[in-house]
This record gives sequence, structure tokens and C-alpha cells, in this order.
Amino acid sequence: MRSLFAYSLILIFLASCGEDDPAVKPQHGSFAIIDDLEYEKASHPVTIAAATIEGSRLNVTIGFSGCDDAVSVKLVGEEKISKSNPPQRNLKLLVSDAGDCLAFFTKTLSFDLSPFVNGEEYMYFNLEGWERKLIYGLNPGECDALTLVDGEAFKKESHPVQIQEVVLEEDCLELTIAFSGCSDDIGIQLV
Repeated sequence: MRSLFAYSLILIFLASCGEDDPAVKPQHGSFAIIDDLEYEKASHPVTIAAATIEGSRLNVTIGFSGCDDAVSVKLVGEEKISKSNPPQRNLKLLVSDAGDCLAFFTKTLSFDLSPFVNGEEYMYFNLEGWERKLIYGLNPGECDALTLVDGEAFKKESHPVQIQEVVLEEDCLELTIAFSGCSDDIGIQLV
């Protein structure tokens, strides 16, 4: 009876320490780090050929020169989140030294964005070396709101806004605007 109890404890211990333990292994790909000191470190130079967000996963294709493609790549984010709507966070890829050889390598990596999202429904990510904003929380082809087609609404006066950036992503027109006021909790409709 005593050996059966000890055997059961060993099985429970092995089951709880398996390599598929979600507390140990990230949901998608490599670990991501939120750390200002790591964010300030220099990276081996890379070119980002593609970057997309699918669900809570960031997929990135990078190109780099060196002697070996066996480099470690970490996704590092600044601790601060800008309070825009939706909030924004800065990210960068930290690539270990690949040497001074002239060979060129390409790698596609996947990172779990869960540590960066912090419970937000939507979030913008600025990835250093990638010119477009990455949007977390929207499926491709699904926009925040529909455009209103209404002649009378088009004639109405609007609170003054300054358009800072315009990006056409699939079927969605993304506008970054600035305005003055007491709150950012305002109704916005594209007409």
C-alpha cells in the first residue's frame, strides 16, 4: 500500500512537470520580454521582410548576414505603454551576434504577445525596423467600425482633428488623428 502511494506521488510529480506545462512554455514560439534595460541593448543588424499578428502570435521574417544562422532572437518590449486609444507599445528584436561572414540567412520566427497585451482588447505595436503599425485584437479584414454613407451626416460640422497617419491595411483604412479636448472618450465616425 505504501509503495502504491509513493508510485502515485511520482506520477503526479511527472505529470505536473512535463515539458508541455503552459506555465513554463510560451503559447506560441519564443519567449517575449518586457524589460527597459534589455530594450536598450544593441542587436545584430537585421532586415525585417515581413511582420504580421495572428491572434496573440507575432510572426516575423528576418534577414541577416553572418557565419551561422544559429542565432538567438528575443522579442523585447519597453515597460511603458502609451495611453493612446488603442494603447501602443514599442518592440524590437534582439538578435545575438552572427559573426562577420558574408553569408545571408533568412528566418521566420513566431512570438507569443500575451505578456505585452496586459488585458487590452486592442493594442498597436511599433516594431523597430518595420514601418507599419501592427494591430493586436483585429482579425484580418475586420475593421473597428463601418463607414457611414449619409449625405446629411457628411454636411455636419466636426470637432477639428489633425490627421497624422493614413494606412490602408487589406480592406481597412487606419487613421491616426490628434485632437484637443478634456477626454479621449469621444465618438468618431468616418462619413
